[in-house]
Amino acid sequence: MQYMAASAWPPKKRFTALQASLLDAFGHVIVLYGISTDAKREIASKYKRKLGPGVLCGAMFASYLSALVAERAIVPSTIQDVSLVKNATHRG
Repeated sequence: MQYMAASAWPPKKRFTALQASLLDAFGHVIVLYGISTDAKREIASKYKRKLGPGVLCGAMFASYLSALVAERAIVPSTIQDVSLVKNATHRG
């Protein structure tokens, strides 16, 4: 029984690492390529499918905010974009 529990650890570790990598990529991709509302929704939907079970909506939004602050100047239209991405990441 202990052998089965120990053998499950490496796949879980890889899955967690893959999710972290996808979350980081999500922020950069949506900031760079999310030009339109539809593009933002499509990117969010695509990454939700890639992240698999237990989608990390809050982490997706945090990744977006981090990339946004690092890569773009904050202007009034940015507030609308932030709201749109928040809704896209938190809806099913």
